[in-house]
Amino acid sequence: MNVFTKILTATTTCFLLSGQTLACDGSFCVNPEMPLLSQSSTRLASAISRLERDSSIRKDTGWCVPVAATMSFAGSLKKSKNMSYSNYKLNNMRNHNVSWNSHINAGTFSDSIHYVGELMRTNWRRGGTYTSRSNSAYKSIYNSIRGNVTKKYISKTTKHSSYNSNYFKNLFRGKFPAATLTIYKTDRRRKFLSGHAIALHGYEGSTLKIFDPWGRIYNVGIGSTGSRSYPKISHVKGTKGAVEYYNRGSNYASLKSFASFHVLDKATSPGNNRYKRPSPPPPPSRRNPGDWRRRYIP
Repeated sequence: MNVFTKILTATTTCFLLSGQTLACDGSFCVNPEMPLLSQSSTRLASAISRLERDSSIRKDTGWCVPVAATMSFAGSLKKSKNMSYSNYKLNNMRNHNVSWNSHINAGTFSDSIHYVGELMRTNWRRGGTYTSRSNSAYKSIYNSIRGNVTKKYISKTTKHSSYNSNYFKNLFRGKFPAATLTIYKTDRRRKFLSGHAIALHGYEGSTLKIFDPWGRIYNVGIGSTGSRSYPKISHVKGTKGAVEYYNRGSNYASLKSFASFHVLDKATSPGNNRYKRPSPPPPPSRRNPGDWRRRYIP
């Protein structure tokens, strides 16, 4: 069943933390190449209005899905040396400089966000993206990947007890995937109220590190069972974002689904049947003095 996802807009600016490392082990692993983007950026709204040729679009109305996905797609591209996307608006993300300000980043990556949103059929004026559209766009972008890489795609609902923090740690470890998680806010009657998309940035200890399109970074934990048997997702530490907001009062947030792919550069060393050293050019042939007159003198 498709659920039309709508999002509340946040206006808080968040700054990227410095000192993120490439270290990746059982206790810590993040993708430092992933940009943090804010869906409420006025720069982004201005770009979307221009690209859509619609002057009535002046602010974010619910663009979390394409923004979260773009963060993931950019992180995967920047982390790999060999991969590329077939579309230049996505492939050009490798050349974008990443600012510490998530609002500036959103403006820089606006062309890519708009392209992703168009694939997902995001309603720019009213806000919202259908889950099925989002998943099909994810698969389409995955299929467009080119280069000397191996890749794998996953798209699932999480209505199963095995989808916990350890599952997503294993999904991420050493692979730096493009992974977008979909969470839903529920009331005391376990009725879904609204949804939001967040990007998996990595993990720290037993928690997952999240890049939220609200322009925020925080850690979450995933419980065994939430609403309707979906895992419960809870804020643990960091700047408060959508997960903490959804869990206020008698409501709580459930992790409903995710889409992900990872790309690994293939080895390029000789002897693995993946790379062959080019043959040296043949040595120049010695000229015969007799031939010289015959060939070059008229």
